Amino acid sequence: MGLNVLLFAFSGVEIYNMSHPMQAWPKSIKRNLLLIIALALIEAIAGLTLPAILASKKAHIDGNLTNIEPSDIALIKSSNSRLDSNVWLDSTDTFNPDAMFNSGLKAYAGHDYSQAIKSWSAVLALPNLPPAFQAEVLLNRGAAYASLGQNDEAIKDWTQTIKTPMAPADLVAKALINRGFANNELGKTVKAMDDWTSVVNMKDALPADVAKALFNRSLLRYNLKQVVAASTDWSQIINMPGAPAEYVAKALVNRGDALWQANKFKEALADYSLAIDLKGSPPVIVAEALFNSGKVNTVEHDPLAAAANWSRVIEMRGALPEQKAEALVNRGIIFYQIGVEDQTTAKEQALLFNRALQDWIAVITLPQAPSAQVADAQFNLGVLHSTKGDIAVAINNFTIAITTPDVPVRISAKALINRGVLFQKTGKANEAITDFKHVLDLADVPEEYSEMAKQHLLDNKKP
Repeated sequence: MGLNVLLFAFSGVEIYNMSHPMQAWPKSIKRNLLLIIALALIEAIAGLTLPAILASKKAHIDGNLTNIEPSDIALIKSSNSRLDSNVWLDSTDTFNPDAMFNSGLKAYAGHDYSQAIKSWSAVLALPNLPPAFQAEVLLNRGAAYASLGQNDEAIKDWTQTIKTPMAPADLVAKALINRGFANNELGKTVKAMDDWTSVVNMKDALPADVAKALFNRSLLRYNLKQVVAASTDWSQIINMPGAPAEYVAKALVNRGDALWQANKFKEALADYSLAIDLKGSPPVIVAEALFNSGKVNTVEHDPLAAAANWSRVIEMRGALPEQKAEALVNRGIIFYQIGVEDQTTAKEQALLFNRALQDWIAVITLPQAPSAQVADAQFNLGVLHSTKGDIAVAINNFTIAITTPDVPVRISAKALINRGVLFQKTGKANEAITDFKHVLDLADVPEEYSEMAKQHLLDNKKP
């Protein structure tokens, strides 16, 4: 999802400083209240089995803001623009336009875009096509060209669709949306903005097309740092009669993200709540709203509300594997953080640590969990085992995090530093130095980690 999970450093071990949300919680939050609520939360989710957590189909979502994706290209799957006769033949009686149109659809559905282009080109070569039907075929052929990465050819077809006399408004709107996408792919952001604005200004465009154009324009504006204008677009979608629930939900989440970034936490939570409660809101968007609500809860020093929101993500059907994985990682952190509080008894700590351990193991065994979350879980397990004094197990967890395929550099760097510290503590100075130097050799390592590694290397030189 692109959202940063909360990570923590060792407790009671010399290590680099990282933000520790527990340290920021107000003193007015009583330890006993925290513990009672945390234990109640554990009891409430105790019946949650791993199969229920793991049941999810593979899908894709990008970042806090839903990106403009190729799947946004409109394709007409059946034609409404026929002559009174269901079958037309050309002068040689060899081409059936309906059959050729459907042949193109079949090829497109099978990802044979070149064949789809051939079929639709054959239809377009016929004389006396009705304008609406011609517009449909051009719209579809443009989609096939775009699927092959031939955006210039796609733009030509969509431009012709737009200019076709008497082309239905819905086809013109879809062609403008598609052309805007292609222009954006080519880096022509002004033209993309103009295309989507043209749809927004159409008097006879369908609400669904206007919502899609507004949404695409909002993302472009946001990427251009025009946050106020982007938020205005999201508000227009939210308040638009007839806007599809999917786009309303996405607009609410994105506006909530913008409010969160502006430190307007209560307003952000209100938008997320609306997205969660919206009838017809897709499960993926509901899960994102719940997850982000949890993140804002931590900023507002309400970690148990955060854990409750992440529990809903973990339990809900339709949430993506990466959403469940991040929720499990973060919920485990909440349990760990409460467990390391000074006044926690040994029995209470064992229960909380066990819950954290179960959450992180669930990430590691989650089918299709992204490498970043798997590595996060291994890193956090290393921290937990180090806290418990299981140094060998902790080193193994850090080693797995470091060697996880496609591990993000931030996780690799942290795991190397932590493993190096443990090597240092167990008298393996050479191994520790190797780990600290490895951090400095990582490409694009965050400065904070390189500075930590340098400091440890300096400390190793001291007599």
